Amino acid sequence: MQYEEHMTVFSKDLTEKIIDGMILGLSINKICKQEGMPHPKAVMKWLAQGRQEEGTEYADFAVQYSLAQELRQELQADEINERASETVPKKVLSQGTASIHAWSNRQKLIVDTLKWTASRLLSKRYGDKIQHTGEDGGPIVTRIESVIVDEKDP
Repeated sequence: MQYEEHMTVFSKDLTEKIIDGMILGLSINKICKQEGMPHPKAVMKWLAQGRQEEGTEYADFAVQYSLAQELRQELQADEINERASETVPKKVLSQGTASIHAWSNRQKLIVDTLKWTASRLLSKRYGDKIQHTGEDGGPIVTRIESVIVDEKDP
């Protein structure tokens, strides 16, 4: 299904449908392809406006959008575990080794993609933990030394 090309007026009902879809794990692109939904460009404009204007209905939408995005990532993290523990379907098994390898490679690609997305969008929870500290966990110390070299020295 393609995006509907119509002017969309911002409304609480419409934004609730967008947020509900996101919480269920749908992307903005999938949500916006549904009948009666706005073009993704309109949603992004609302989001940008909400991030710039405090105390408006656009700002409320931006806050809800951010929370829904985190919840969607939680669902995707669950999907990683589901995909990783799936067994090869009987239909694929019956088609031979090449089909089994193709299915396994596809599952690996899906899991890797979901892991990468989670590590970027929820980096505090699922990202690599990098901590910069000095000796024994203390602050990093930078030292500059000047060394005078005698030209007569061999």
